[in-house]
Amino acid sequence: MSNERFTHDLFIFKENLTIMHFDDICARGFKYYHELISADFISMLPVRKHLFIRLLYHAETTSSAIFLLINKGLLLQSLSLCRVRLEQVIVTSYLIHEVVEVALAPFVYHMKIKQYRDAKMVNEDPVLSSFFDKNIDFIRTEAAEAQRTMNPSFEKASEAFCRKWTNLDLLSMAKKRDRLTKDADAISKKPLELVYKSLYPLLSSFVHCDMASVSQDFLKIFSFDNEKPGVLMPDPSWAVIIAGYCCLFDIIQIHETLAYVDKGSFDYYKELENERISVSKEANL
Repeated sequence: MSNERFTHDLFIFKENLTIMHFDDICARGFKYYHELISADFISMLPVRKHLFIRLLYHAETTSSAIFLLINKGLLLQSLSLCRVRLEQVIVTSYLIHEVVEVALAPFVYHMKIKQYRDAKMVNEDPVLSSFFDKNIDFIRTEAAEAQRTMNPSFEKASEAFCRKWTNLDLLSMAKKRDRLTKDADAISKKPLELVYKSLYPLLSSFVHCDMASVSQDFLKIFSFDNEKPGVLMPDPSWAVIIAGYCCLFDIIQIHETLAYVDKGSFDYYKELENERISVSKEANL
C-alpha cells in the first residue's frame, strides 16, 4: 500500500540531525550488547536470566519500530509505541531490582493464570466456544498450581484467581522502582516516575483513542502554500521528544540487562548516556 499521502517533506525526519544522533546512540547500544551476548552464552543462561534477554528483544524491536515510524512520517503511531516502550523499561527495571518473591516469581507464575482466564472467557462464549479445542480442565489445573505457589491457602475449587501478577499500577511500580534504585549506579538511578508523569498520560490518549489524541497538542493545520489549503499533520516537535525518550529507555534497559546476566559494561553505557544528555541539551529537551 502506498504511503505517499503521509510523506510530506515536513515529515521526512531522516535528515534531522538530532533524531539521527539519538537513533545512532540506540544502534550502538544494541550493537555492543549483541557483541557481548552470543547465542552460546544465551543457551547457557538459567531460565530466570534468559527471561530478561527475551524482554530486551521486545525492547530492541519496539525501539527500532519507533524510529522507523518517525522516519516514515507516522509520528502519532510512534507516540503509541513510545508508551509501550516506557512500560517495558519500568516493568523490566522493577523486576530486576525488586525481591524475587515479590515481583519476578509472581510475574512468571501468573502466565498460567492469565492463560486460564483467557481460555475460560473464550470457552464460555456461545459463539467462540465451538472453535475452542483445548483442554480447559488441564489449563485450569496448571493455573491452580501456579496460584497455590503464590498463595498456599488457595482452594483448588476456587475461581478467585489473581487478575494481575502485581497489585501495583504502573505509576506505583515506577515509584517503587525509583526507591529501589536510589543507591544504584548513575544509569539505574535515572528516575522513571517523573518520566511516567510527564509522558504516559499524554501517550495513553492514542492507545485509548480519546479526544486529546485529536487535539491541537498533537494535530495542527500547516500551510505551505498560500494558494493551497492547509494540511492536517502531527506537530513535528514530538519527533525529537520521542527519539530522546526512547534513547534513554534503551540505555537503561540494555545496561541493567547486561548487569543482571553478569555482563555489565557500565563505562560504555555511561558514555552513551553522557552523549544522550549532551544531544538533549543541544535540542533544548
